[in-house]
Amino acid sequence: MRLYGAIQKVEPQDDGTVRVHGIASSEVVDDQGEIVRAEAMRAAMPDYMRFPALREMHQLSAAGTTLEAKVGDDGATRIVAHVVDPIAITKVRNQVYRGFSIGGPVFSLGEDDYIVQESSVGINLGVTPGGPALRSGAMPITGGFTDDPLHVVRSTPADANNMIEVECLDRQNNYNTAVAEAFDQGSIDVYGVRRDTSTKARLITDPLYVGSMVAQLLLQRQLLYRNTYTFKLGWKYILLEPMDLVQITDSRLGVSALTVRITAVEEDDEGMLSISAEDFFGAYSPTVLYPPGNYSPSASPSILGLGGG
Repeated sequence: MRLYGAIQKVEPQDDGTVRVHGIASSEVVDDQGEIVRAEAMRAAMPDYMRFPALREMHQLSAAGTTLEAKVGDDGATRIVAHVVDPIAITKVRNQVYRGFSIGGPVFSLGEDDYIVQESSVGINLGVTPGGPALRSGAMPITGGFTDDPLHVVRSTPADANNMIEVECLDRQNNYNTAVAEAFDQGSIDVYGVRRDTSTKARLITDPLYVGSMVAQLLLQRQLLYRNTYTFKLGWKYILLEPMDLVQITDSRLGVSALTVRITAVEEDDEGMLSISAEDFFGAYSPTVLYPPGNYSPSASPSILGLGGG
């Protein structure tokens, strides 16, 4: 969520800084069809004023401090801010920066799809109307709500299986059943052997390379993919589906633009999407291309290796 309001007055100060007056939010629809109700701003403002950083262009750098913020009877949120950053002051004086905005993830929507609650709000300087949605613009605050916008569940390594078996077929041995195995000796030394029932993958007919790679990938998922992320999004993100990659940011958890992979999407009766995601390691996810040293291939010759044609 990100909405825009114009700067109305600039007051130069004796020390070279400036005070700016303007509207940060009002109950009008922007060009993205979003609107924030006055009651949502009233609920979020007390917590924001605990850490009233005025951030620049929805970035982490602070350009100054919000001195006053009040939601009027007309639904507009008027602020007075003190800008101290020299570059930001120059941009304000030369009307490069012409407005304020508020930013933060949407907590819930009303029946008319207007924002009635926010999990956080931040006031930002120098933005343009109609910016992209769902990027936090200030320090995370609760705005009076008890639920956090992002939940993380981290499993313990002691519960992870450290030995994986994949039951497949061996085309070099008349397609008899073979077992490809992968294990992590370091985990076994610490926690002992932990294994589950073998995974049946009868479509695999090469236990030496393909079977062992699949077993290793399953092992890596057991040992490394320990975080599960859950968060909620509005109806605008209905096109998200499992396997999509998104980035999440939460300074309380120490994550910034962390890439995660969506594993599940559920929609409730109010149109809110409950998203579950897992870690995404990118190029660090694949396994090796050579077979493990503990696997002994069958001594029977391959059919494709006889006759030369």
